[in-house]
Amino acid sequence: MVMDMGRDAEQETVELTYQPTAKDFAQVLRERRRFSRAGRRFNWVIGAMFCLAAVEAVVWLAGGKPDM
Repeated sequence: MVMDMGRDAEQETVELTYQPTAKDFAQVLRERRRFSRAGRRFNWVIGAMFCLAAVEAVVWLAGGKPDM
């Protein structure tokens, strides 16, 4: 025994389409760099290089030569 209860006999499927954009890919890569071990190491190295460049600039502006 089949009870229709006023519904259509056919069921239609709904297909959702999603078009990824360049912004989506950039966000994925940013998050991957933030959470991966290599990404965290990369961020640390960039920060260390920035600090070393700042120290060298201060020494150069003070008129001395850095001992390296």
